[in-house]
Amino acid sequence: MWKFWRGVWDRLAEGLVKHEIDLALSMAMPDTEEIVAIADCRWEDAGCAVASPGHALRKRPCPDPCDTLEVPWAVAPRGTAPFEHVRQVFEAAGLGLPNIVAETRSVTALKNRVTHSGFLTWVAEPMIDAGRRAGVIQPLPIPGLISRRTLTAFRRRRGFLPSPAVKLREALRTLAA
Repeated sequence: MWKFWRGVWDRLAEGLVKHEIDLALSMAMPDTEEIVAIADCRWEDAGCAVASPGHALRKRPCPDPCDTLEVPWAVAPRGTAPFEHVRQVFEAAGLGLPNIVAETRSVTALKNRVTHSGFLTWVAEPMIDAGRRAGVIQPLPIPGLISRRTLTAFRRRRGFLPSPAVKLREALRTLAA
């Protein structure tokens, strides 16, 4: 049986070290004494700023990253890879952080703030596929607020992987090839 967790890197790393999970998928992170990247299990996707379909920013003719600075944002907590991704994107645009008024590790809570409260958030595009199909959440079409990222599978440096984890690792290798 596979046990799935959804979380940010610090919690996934803790789960690996404590043997609560066998594999973790995250943005590229440095290897540690206890955790190592699986070199042939890397692929790319994109992170993006998202809003509800009726958000006021969508009514502007040519919105740019500056237009998002005063809007309330909900993001993953400081010190996490998703937060760092947001910081890097805004820094690359020559801007400081936007108006972050809520931080949570819950992707569900982030998406809820977007769909029901007019917030913006930053998520990986695959995390909004269902909401996009349902028409409740969409990437913002703002140049500079979509950024590619490299995802990597990680495992404990020592020890064996159980059979289900080996099967998942092989499936990830196939996807990454």
